[in-house]
Amino acid sequence: MAPPTETLRKSTHSFRKRFFLFFASALFLLLLSVSLTIYFTLFDQLKKAENNSIAHFAEIQSMAVTEWCRRAKGLAKQITSRTRIREELEKYNRGKIDLNQFIEFTKPKLQDAMNLSSEMAGIIRLDKKKQVVVTCGHASNFSLKNGALNYVFADIELSAPILAGDRSFIVVSAPIINRIGERQGTDLVFMDLELLRGIVTNSNKAGKTMKTMVGYRSENSISDLFPSPTEQSAISGGSGLNTAVKNCVSAAVEGKSGWVGVEDMVIAYQPIQECNWGLVIYQNRMELYLPIYKKMALIGGLSLVVYFMILIGFWLLLKPLAGRIVMHADELEKKIQDKTSSLEREILERKKIDELRAMAAGRAEISAMMLHHIGNAITPVKVYVEEMVDESRDTSLDYLEKVYLDFLEHRDALQVYLNEDERGRRVFDYMKALIASLKRQRDGRRNASEQMDLAVVRIMEMLNDQQRYVDNETGLEEIGHGHPRSNEEYKHGS
Repeated sequence: MAPPTETLRKSTHSFRKRFFLFFASALFLLLLSVSLTIYFTLFDQLKKAENNSIAHFAEIQSMAVTEWCRRAKGLAKQITSRTRIREELEKYNRGKIDLNQFIEFTKPKLQDAMNLSSEMAGIIRLDKKKQVVVTCGHASNFSLKNGALNYVFADIELSAPILAGDRSFIVVSAPIINRIGERQGTDLVFMDLELLRGIVTNSNKAGKTMKTMVGYRSENSISDLFPSPTEQSAISGGSGLNTAVKNCVSAAVEGKSGWVGVEDMVIAYQPIQECNWGLVIYQNRMELYLPIYKKMALIGGLSLVVYFMILIGFWLLLKPLAGRIVMHADELEKKIQDKTSSLEREILERKKIDELRAMAAGRAEISAMMLHHIGNAITPVKVYVEEMVDESRDTSLDYLEKVYLDFLEHRDALQVYLNEDERGRRVFDYMKALIASLKRQRDGRRNASEQMDLAVVRIMEMLNDQQRYVDNETGLEEIGHGHPRSNEEYKHGS
């Protein structure tokens, strides 16, 4: 048997191990439930926030493009608002100066106006009759589709892009209005789109799969303002993504904004306020939600670190605490055992008292039963004794004595007495009756003796049963077998 100290040490170690495993499991389940709650309640909200963020980013980009368009319109308006060259155009329209004089005066001024921005590639000025009168910069290198008349509008407008080599340009059409509000001509300002391309493509650096497109409606299709060399200018419906992008650009051109999810991409679209363009930004879902996954992984990692730190701290705290708990548990167990032993002794004592009471009650019941059975057995004895007493009063013996005396008296003439005397002739009848009476008395005494013997035996058996009960403390059922035996049973020995 192991010593108490060794047993206590093993008990402490076992308790500490079980308690630690229980605490670790409970803490892990708590951590898992909290993590699942955070995942199911916050993850969708975080994804929606990321979707809204790409929509907000598209809005910012559209504002940047809108600002560029507004600045381009502002530059064109500054050129048309220059008073001296506008007055010279009025003179030319009225015929006060010829074309050469007008070109000689106007072209240097327009050339100087191009210095307002490096993005201006050229200027074409039209007169009141929409005829080209002055060309400066690289405007002569541009081929205007369907002529310059298609670029004359009532207000300042931006045209669809035109290509010149590997560069894209747009035409800003600005009407020239005099002081009294009459239109004197139109300036067509050619703006280089490289800066705008840089603004648009710079947003692609936000993600490897992020693409930004500025589209416009070209006849019956949607075209990209800056198509890549490997892409066509018109977006065809070859795939679900291209169809979705086309639909988003079309919606943005119509002035709508928002975001949609298509396949594994998220597409955000915004209108360009200063022109009939639409901006679309689309990005792969996995890359878009990558910050969320990183945050969730970081939270999970920190949770595991905290979990293990708590377990280590709990183990260090549990090590001295477990010994005290086990010692207290042993003391408590000893007290419980002592109390249990005391209760068991008390229960045994109460059982003994109950048994003694039951035995006393049983003895009283047996005594009553014995008295009852003995009374039943004595009753016939008394009857038989009374019968014997009654038989003792019988006169048969007196009659026999009288016959004897009568015979003795007539012994000398006994034959004559028996044959001739009336009294002598009845002697034999008397003797016959006397013999029959004696036989009856004999049989009655024999029967009475037998009955008395049976009654005595019965009483002795009951006394023997009582003695066995006292000696062996048997149950009530063993005494008298539940009912007394009848006289017939005693007579036949059963």
